[in-house]
This record gives sequence, C-alpha cells and structure tokens, in this order.
Amino acid sequence: DAASWLAEGKRRRADNELQEAAEALTKAIELDPQSWEAHKERGDVNQFLERYDQAIADYDRAIEIDPAEPRPYNNRGLVYEKTGKLDAALEQLDRILKQNPGNLTALTWKARLRLHNKKFPEAIVALGAAGVLAFGALHIGKSAWHARMDRAADPEIQTGIAATARDWPGV
Repeated sequence: DAASWLAEGKRRRADNELQEAAEALTKAIELDPQSWEAHKERGDVNQFLERYDQAIADYDRAIEIDPAEPRPYNNRGLVYEKTGKLDAALEQLDRILKQNPGNLTALTWKARLRLHNKKFPEAIVALGAAGVLAFGALHIGKSAWHARMDRAADPEIQTGIAATARDWPGV
C-alpha cells in the first residue's frame, strides 16, 4: 500500500540510498496521488540528487494538494536558493510566515537570505524577531517549569516577553 512505500522511501533516504528512495516514493505516489507527503519526500530526494526541476515539480504538487502545509514551501525555497533564485526563495519564506508568523526557522532563514542579498535593515528585523521568539520560548519554558514545580513564574518576565513581542517590528 501507499503508506508502506512512503515509509520505505523515507527509510531509504535516511540510509542515503537516494535512487531507491525515489523509486519507492514514486510507487507511493502511483498508489496515492493525493499524498502531499509522498510528493514532498520525493521532492527532497530529487533535491539531494540535484534534479532541481523535478524537485520543484514535486513541491508544487504537494502544495497544490495541501496549501496549508509549510514544509513544501520551505523545501521549494531551498531549491530556489541553491539555484540562485533568492527572490523566489524569499517569497516562499513570506508564504510560510504569513501562515505562521512565529516560525523561528523561517525567520532565521529569511535573515540569512537578507544578509546574503546585503539587505541589512531587513536582516536585522528578521533576526530580531527570531531572537524575541527564541527568548520568549526560553522564558515560557522557565515559567512552565516553575508552574510544574508549584512555584510562581516571575510576572515581570511574563510581562516583558509579552510587551517585547507586541512592540517588536516584524513580529
């Protein structure tokens, strides 16, 4: 069945048996053409094999099947970056961030691309937003730990994180 072939494709990819992974994932797609995950996984394998046009086609199909899933956008953006299409890569990140403004991976990748393009103010905003999110996550974790240990979380930390996240441009 399709799920078995998908699992086989993932296993083969993890074992760096890329051609075999591509074949298994193609079988998964033949059995379930509506599997966004099989298309995304085969796109990943094609990307590793430097078959960029095929990878883009697989990511496009995965997005067509489930436009709310961010991973095909992310990975299509990686292909665009590898092929020198930095504006197209940034467009993928903007789509991800529109769906999930708190996506730390997308924010840090966007900052890196902005630095690469020498767009320093935009890079600083993206890095700042990523830093705020990471700082907030760290302190939220600390607050959760205090709550678990039946200790009161520091209200100043909670208020400061909320204010910083609210006031920071780009978050």
